Amino acid sequence: MKPKEYVRKYGFDRYVGFVSKDSKSEFLSDLANDFSTSVEYLATINQLSYERFKNCIKEIKQKWDSISNKMKGEGLSEGFWKYFFATVIVPMRDQMFGEYLKKKEDAWKQKKREREEFNKRYWGYAGGESEYAYHRRKADEYFGAYAFYNIWKRLMGDFTFGTTPTTKFEVLGISPEGATIETVNISFREKIRIYHPDKGGDKETAMALIEAKNECLKYLQSRGATAAD
Repeated sequence: MKPKEYVRKYGFDRYVGFVSKDSKSEFLSDLANDFSTSVEYLATINQLSYERFKNCIKEIKQKWDSISNKMKGEGLSEGFWKYFFATVIVPMRDQMFGEYLKKKEDAWKQKKREREEFNKRYWGYAGGESEYAYHRRKADEYFGAYAFYNIWKRLMGDFTFGTTPTTKFEVLGISPEGATIETVNISFREKIRIYHPDKGGDKETAMALIEAKNECLKYLQSRGATAAD
C-alpha cells in the first residue's frame, strides 16, 4: 500500500494514533507484508543482494516516515520503528544473509587482529601510537620541538648511503640480508592489501608501509640492485 492508503485505512487523518491494539498489530502486519514483498520480488528476479536488501529497508523507512508525517498528533514513535525493525527486518536479514554477515564480521575481526599484531610488533606503543609519533611527543615534552630531529636521528640512525635501514625492513617483515627489489615490492603489496584505509586499515600504518618500502628500495638501489636482480 501507499502511505495515503495507510492513512485512510487506519484513520490517521481523523484520529490521533491507533484506535485499538488490534489495529496497531494489523498495521505492523501490513507494513511487514510490504517489506517482504519487495525483498521476495528481488529474490524472484535473481537480483537480491545484501546491498539491495538494505535499499528495501531504506524504502520501508521512507514509507514509515511518510505515514508518520501525515498522522495527527506526534506520529509514529522511534521506539515503534525499532520494534518493527527488531521483530520483522532483523529475523529476515539473519535468515537470508546470516552466513554472509558472519563471514564478513570474521574477516573484519581477522584484519583487526592482524593490524593490532602489526602495531604491537613494529610500533609497540599504547593506543596504536607509532614509534615516530611517540619519540616526537617525548622530545617535544622534554627538550622542545627543535631537538626532535637530532634525537630521532640518534635513535633510528641516519639513513644515508652505506647505512642499512634495518627498522624499515622489519616494518615490511623481511630481512635486509638477501633482500631484493622484488621481495620488497612483494612484501609491500601483501601488507598494503591488509592495512590500506580502503580495506579497513588506517592511514598512519599505510603511510608507514609506503615510507618503509621507499627507504628499502632507495637503500637497495644505492647498493646497485635492479628490478631484474
